[in-house]
Amino acid sequence: MKSFEIEQMWINKGIEQGISQGIAQGIEQGISQGISQGITQGIEQGRSEERVNTLREKARADRLERELRKLRSGR
Repeated sequence: MKSFEIEQMWINKGIEQGISQGIAQGIEQGISQGISQGITQGIEQGRSEERVNTLREKARADRLERELRKLRSGR
């Protein structure tokens, strides 16, 4: 093999390794971002549901308090 051919072989091998590493890093980053976004969305949804439940409980407590006042004023 001529030195040019050996050099070209090493260049090609380096390019292949670079491409493989780039693909692997891209996949890893994509998975990591997907997991992060999923967690963030889950937290936001949980907070929204918690807020809805809190508002429902407050509305229920307010309604019961009004009914209690009506009963007391009827005495």
